Amino acid sequence: MEERKYKTIFIGTGEFAVAPLKKLLELPFIELLGVITQPDKPAGRKMVLQPSPVKKFFLTLSHSSSIRILQPEHILEIKNSDFIINKDMDLFIVASYGQIIPDDILKIPKFPALNLHGSLLPVLRGAVPVNKAILEGLSETGVTLQIMSSKMDAGDIISQKKVELKGTERTPELMATLSQKAAEILQEDLLKFLEGKLTPVAQDSFKATFCFKTDIEKEKSEVKFDTSVTTAERMVRALLNWPVARIKLKDGKILKIYNAEIEKSNSTNTDFKIYRAGSKLLLDLFDGTLNLLEVQLEGKRKDVAKNYYFLDGML
Repeated sequence: MEERKYKTIFIGTGEFAVAPLKKLLELPFIELLGVITQPDKPAGRKMVLQPSPVKKFFLTLSHSSSIRILQPEHILEIKNSDFIINKDMDLFIVASYGQIIPDDILKIPKFPALNLHGSLLPVLRGAVPVNKAILEGLSETGVTLQIMSSKMDAGDIISQKKVELKGTERTPELMATLSQKAAEILQEDLLKFLEGKLTPVAQDSFKATFCFKTDIEKEKSEVKFDTSVTTAERMVRALLNWPVARIKLKDGKILKIYNAEIEKSNSTNTDFKIYRAGSKLLLDLFDGTLNLLEVQLEGKRKDVAKNYYFLDGML
């Protein structure tokens, strides 16, 4: 008997979505008909249009010509698309898309639309769960496969995979790990759900926590004297590669911090200063000292801190 194939649309944009998309292309029970991603966005100093990570991956596929890619400015634009209406769609799978998807779209496929989220829901519902897990110093995080609902990340949970955190993770590496875990969930549990062998479980809304894009906006990336040394070190890891943790020097220039470690904590420093100690470049905060390992001064290239010897006393 020929195995049933579920007609599927994948909706995703960011790096987190790439491994799940790749996995869907491998699953024998999935017929991937299309990919929906955000429009190309201007980036860099010259503001050249750049495709999303999902589109970049899609363009490498040898059989991409048989799969349609759509890039609507707003997801509602697909509602009346002939491609969607005429395909008798079974399933939508969403990961790191970047837009709120309204009920009118979620109701199109036969099965409930599913979402892959980069946290152990109901913890860290929202837009930046990977960065926020680092900022909060969580001991574990993970990935959740859930049924989408009208409320943000509040739908019933189908499956979860945990990842233990050591306190040294940086956002790009943790994002890659969670993306692979999302792919594993699809491999192990998607067909079970579609065949009715997994029963979704309602979230405990009283345990819900939230994260928003504003949690990692540029205005919150500055390390100040009253920033705890623990928080500062987490900011360096969580805000890489954007907006990047930073300090403002006496002359008003910005020094970005790409890598750092705690030199000492629970001290009682009285001044906010940056100085040399042998080959080290140190930053004193009120409760400890941060060893700056890799930095970039405004107008100069990123480099190991020992080559930024001229910063001594500039704060």
